[in-house]
Amino acid sequence: MENNTFAQLSNDKLEEITTLENKLGVILIAYDEATATNQMHGGSQSTSEINPS
Repeated sequence: MENNTFAQLSNDKLEEITTLENKLGVILIAYDEATATNQMHGGSQSTSEINPS
């Protein structure tokens, strides 16, 4: 199983993000690009990942 790390956000920052998500009608997800790149080269990329670009 993967080891997930979560950001430590202040309540103010979390509220700002939640407000932005509600305004845009989306759920924002951040990830470490270096980790994602290593996973792709290691052959362990999940098929459930979505990349809109």
